[in-house]
Amino acid sequence: MERVIAARRSWNPGAGKLAAAVASAVCIGAVPLLFQRFAHIDPAVVATLGYPAVFLANVIGSITLFLPMPGLAVVFAGGSVLHPVVVAMVATAGMALGMMGCYLLGLSGSPLVQKMTSRQGGMACAVVGKVQGWFRRYGVWAAFLLAAVPNPFFDFAGLWAGAIRMPLWKFAVGTFLGKLAQTMAVAVAGMYLASAVGMAT
Repeated sequence: MERVIAARRSWNPGAGKLAAAVASAVCIGAVPLLFQRFAHIDPAVVATLGYPAVFLANVIGSITLFLPMPGLAVVFAGGSVLHPVVVAMVATAGMALGMMGCYLLGLSGSPLVQKMTSRQGGMACAVVGKVQGWFRRYGVWAAFLLAAVPNPFFDFAGLWAGAIRMPLWKFAVGTFLGKLAQTMAVAVAGMYLASAVGMAT
């Protein structure tokens, strides 16, 4: 018991923040690499189809909750053959547009949305309550952090934000800036790391 208390007293909050930052960076880098391994996005195809393909892949990937597309893998591949900054901005616009569709669906208050945003019972529902609490308390910053770090819950964040009537501008600004940070990191990683995963550049 004394050891547990001593360990708690010796915990450094700064170390915890550093660990969270490192874990976030690893997630941002690992997610598109995993998608690339299983989805096999061909950079030559992305180069041929250009920025519209990057945009559409990320619109569809953001708005299709149950059939997600590997949008970040397209960003990674696009970063290896197109200008990474433009790829990031185009992908971010697509993601943000897709998430606005989810937000409006959440705002509709349909029975299906009410069921998906219920906080009654179950671990998933506990996550809904937690995320909605973050939206109410931190607004733009909550949307930014959830959008910046790849996680399995952000696909539903638009529904949850709309369901609690979070101001659209707060959700839109936070989502856009968060996704811009994420896609910029992934596109730049694609530019430098594509050869390491066997992708032609």
